[in-house]
Amino acid sequence: MSQHLSKLYWMLVLLVGSCTSTVVYAQNLASSEHQHLAQVMRQLDMIDYLVAQSADQVNQSTSTSRYHLDYQRLQKDLTRIRQGLNDYIEPKRAQPRDPVEFSGQYRLLNQGAQ
Repeated sequence: MSQHLSKLYWMLVLLVGSCTSTVVYAQNLASSEHQHLAQVMRQLDMIDYLVAQSADQVNQSTSTSRYHLDYQRLQKDLTRIRQGLNDYIEPKRAQPRDPVEFSGQYRLLNQGAQ
């Protein structure tokens, strides 16, 4: 009987130990994910800055090209990505996702160019 209790005790110790290590591992993964997402947010900020600079340069120039980049649509999509990441990192409450998809089409036809 005491040998059976001893085995049960060690099984319980192993179970608790494995659960504890799993929790620590999950916390490390969450911390790592949080760091990666924070890095993604910084990169999005840099991309947004570069897009705004490019848009300003295009607005100041007189381009005769037939197509040009739709900076406004690109900036809206970047904002949606940032909002989605913020909602994941700091969820406010459970709510349905916004079903609007990204267009992915950023080329506009310049009506004035031939």
